[in-house]
Formats: sequence, C-alpha cells, structure tokens
Amino acid sequence: MKKAVEQLVELVRIGASAGLDVSVDGIQGHLSSFDFYPSWTQTWHHRNVFTDPDVIEGQALLLCARLATALRDEPELSRMTLGTR
Repeated sequence: MKKAVEQLVELVRIGASAGLDVSVDGIQGHLSSFDFYPSWTQTWHHRNVFTDPDVIEGQALLLCARLATALRDEPELSRMTLGTR
C-alpha cells in the first residue's frame, strides 16, 4: 500500500507541474465500467463496501490515515472525495 500512496502523491505533483488542480477520488464503486472492490472485501457478496462495518472502518483508515495525511501538503490538490457507486 505504501508504494501505491507514494505513486498517488507523485501523480498529484505531475498534475501540478502541468498547471492542473488535482482532485483525488478515494473510493470508487465503478472503475473502467466494471465493479471494483478492494481485495480486502473478498467478494461483494461476502463483504459489502457500503454496509459492512469492517470494510467501512478500513476505508476510513485508508482515506483519513493514509491518503489525507500523504496529500495534505500538496498545494495543487483541490479536493479529495469519496466516490459513490
């Protein structure tokens, strides 16, 4: 996970160097026209990303503890959103 977060920070910086304001969507229900479910949810039939308490806690930790902390000092980050399904 650490490498993925570092890559996201680098992507935000690349966007900034091109003069772009960058918006990060933390959790996305649809990705490239198929349902994307993080591996830690197993299958959507077993762990629902919208209702399972453990999954919701994991998403909160990812968004607040990992992404928001890593991105907080990036001046061109205009927003971080929680994607919807």
